[in-house]
Amino acid sequence: MDSKTISRNQAVDLMKGLLIILMIIGHFPMGEIAYDALYSFHMMAFVLLSGYFYKPEASTQLGRGLYKLIKAYMVPYGVFVIIYCAMFRVGLKLELKMAFLAMSNVSKVLENRAALIGPIYFIPMLFLTRLLFLFLARFFKKDLILTGVVLCLSLIGYFLGRGGYWLPWSFDISMYVLIYYLIGYMAHKYHVLSYIKGKPLIWAGLFIGWLAAVYLGSMDIFVRQYNIYPVAVIGAVCGSVLFYFVCEALCKLLGKATSIFGYAGKSTAYILIVHTQFEYFIGKKMQQYFTLHSFGYCLIMIVIQLIIGAAMYFVISSIVRVLEHACCKVVMESHNLETERIER
Repeated sequence: MDSKTISRNQAVDLMKGLLIILMIIGHFPMGEIAYDALYSFHMMAFVLLSGYFYKPEASTQLGRGLYKLIKAYMVPYGVFVIIYCAMFRVGLKLELKMAFLAMSNVSKVLENRAALIGPIYFIPMLFLTRLLFLFLARFFKKDLILTGVVLCLSLIGYFLGRGGYWLPWSFDISMYVLIYYLIGYMAHKYHVLSYIKGKPLIWAGLFIGWLAAVYLGSMDIFVRQYNIYPVAVIGAVCGSVLFYFVCEALCKLLGKATSIFGYAGKSTAYILIVHTQFEYFIGKKMQQYFTLHSFGYCLIMIVIQLIIGAAMYFVISSIVRVLEHACCKVVMESHNLETERIER
């Protein structure tokens, strides 16, 4: 499929599936070079993809846009909160406070670090990023003005994070990553992927830009460990674009064999829930059969988390569809009754 008409295609689902696997791998012990290479782009690639699929009409149909955001992010976050409160048992009041604040890792602000929500911070953070961009795109129609506003907010978030001013729902990160969301949106709007696809010199430039970011250090947004701003942005964009084309090539080579990763790509939020809340317990069980951090241990940990996350996605999505259908039916019946009353 041409990048100009890219939709939810196989390469994108493969990319999201591999990215969530890389996220899990990123929490296993690894060498410094591998760590720097992985953290130079893998979390930002999610944001870039999200921006790539932003639909301009969402800013004009706010109600519909908000509903889609809530369904995509707040439903899984709600599932996490239920699990979180059921498992932690440090006091419902504290658990609800932590879930409400959605702090990732900020001992400077909160004393009880054990109750921090951990990697799941990414869900409310990305929700805020998309929500913020939704409103910015509504009020700033011209690309140049929109870019200027996003750049200013991104720099504010960057310096807030580096200065230790970490905000609830990781709003400082949301501001910082807006630049990646915008780049993804602009790449789609101006068909950038189609343009660079057959340009070897641009590919070489992308590779050099990514290597430069890896050489100069990694970027772990969870703890606001940011590289030099332009280096971080260029490196993450270059790495993400190269990774997409690798996924596209794998889809052409392997065909439907890559579809299994598509399920992981669609289930990323729920896989993240499993990884955050259940990895420790799964790991303790698997240590009875595998040596800790051996290849077999890492592989089975990844597979189990993917399977459970995909199952959760299927169950929760089915429930949401049933509820949507029931609500639509109630609304239609109410509308028909009102129409009949008026006609009488």
